[in-house]
Amino acid sequence: MSSVSFHKKRIEDCLRKNIQINEREAQIEADYILRFALKKPSSFFISNQKTDIDKIQEEFISSILKKRIKREPLLIFLMNGIFMGKLSI
Repeated sequence: MSSVSFHKKRIEDCLRKNIQINEREAQIEADYILRFALKKPSSFFISNQKTDIDKIQEEFISSILKKRIKREPLLIFLMNGIFMGKLSI
């Protein structure tokens, strides 16, 4: 199990390396991916950076990253999450 801040950094690095987006875009996408995967609002991540992510959540985040590396649009995940009630914006 690793912390939210560890995973956010890992996601950002993966996105910058594999889909060549800039640092700010990677930060924004990482935030959305974590919000979607953990079903938490942005405010949660500000005050809970040391919170651990369990193995199931790690696997879900990895599956999202694999799709993003294949250049599937992040909007598809977000729209599915909104319509399925998994993400609050």
